[in-house]
Amino acid sequence: MKTILELSHTEAKQYFLKQESYCNIDLPKYFDFQPLLNALSKIGSIEGLPLDKAKKLDDVNYKFLTNKDGMYAWRPFQLINPAIYIYLVNKITNEKNWELIVRRFEKFQENKKIRCYSIPVISSSKDSSSKAKSIFNWWQEIEQQSLELALDYDCFMNTDITDCYGSIYTHTIPWALHEKAKVKADILKGERRKEIGDKIDATIQSMQYSQTNGIPQGSVLMDLIAEMILGYADMLLVEKINDEKTKSIIEDYQILRFRDDYRVFATNQETLIKIAKLLTETLMDLNFKLNTQKTFISNNIISDVIKPDKIYWNEAKQGSKTIQKHLFLIYSLSKKTPKFRQFNNSIDKILGR
Repeated sequence: MKTILELSHTEAKQYFLKQESYCNIDLPKYFDFQPLLNALSKIGSIEGLPLDKAKKLDDVNYKFLTNKDGMYAWRPFQLINPAIYIYLVNKITNEKNWELIVRRFEKFQENKKIRCYSIPVISSSKDSSSKAKSIFNWWQEIEQQSLELALDYDCFMNTDITDCYGSIYTHTIPWALHEKAKVKADILKGERRKEIGDKIDATIQSMQYSQTNGIPQGSVLMDLIAEMILGYADMLLVEKINDEKTKSIIEDYQILRFRDDYRVFATNQETLIKIAKLLTETLMDLNFKLNTQKTFISNNIISDVIKPDKIYWNEAKQGSKTIQKHLFLIYSLSKKTPKFRQFNNSIDKILGR
């Protein structure tokens, strides 16, 4: 598999105009956005969209909630207004703009001690969805690499960002693509900026009632925009780690990142604690904060890098040979793991409980 950053600007545009890129939410199959996307992409006048008028409306996108654990973990998703979506795709995949974005990501990824594996991936298989590709990439890169790093490191820290998409400050998009100091200096001079980062910022505001907090979640395009800011955070973190004051203290480490999930590996816990502090400082400057409830340090990398529900499934499924046994196994897993609770009622009915 290759990432979207390996595509040309025309290939990237074609990819973003696919239905599965426009909406990577699990919706019923009868929702078909492809004809609408195809029709809108052929309208030349879409470049003149009245975004200033859109900013004054509170219902430009379609918003809805999905439940993550069957209880209280509600997650907001949005279907972006198709006309604004096409407008934004056209801007981002402009040849000059796309080349700038690709070069910027190359800059983010210069330090090989921090490796990001959540850039949207392109698969040669026509049968796999973007979500399936992402899950496979998580297993292949994050979990497998974590097990490999257990050979070289003695401990690791697991953490993530609280409400990542909802916390994104849209002004950090031009910071990420054009450097914060340059953007701030231009603003202080009263210059009107027209760079791609500023256009992305303004377009997202136009679909959010002029709000600068948060970006819509539910499309590959927004996943890439989130990666711009998170990649920028990686670069800033490296600068802090390589500062002369900390360089001699923090030497041997590896960080794996999959979107807002971090796994930090080191030879001692002191190094992990210092990196956690620097990561917290870096993220705070970008309006993010670490999720303390999901942050932990472990000396047992092998057992703790694999999620408990996956360990249970791999152990238990060996004795499950029939459909009924599989149903009982899924039912048992749903009892043990909160995020599977939504399956309880339907499985109860199937099993005749």
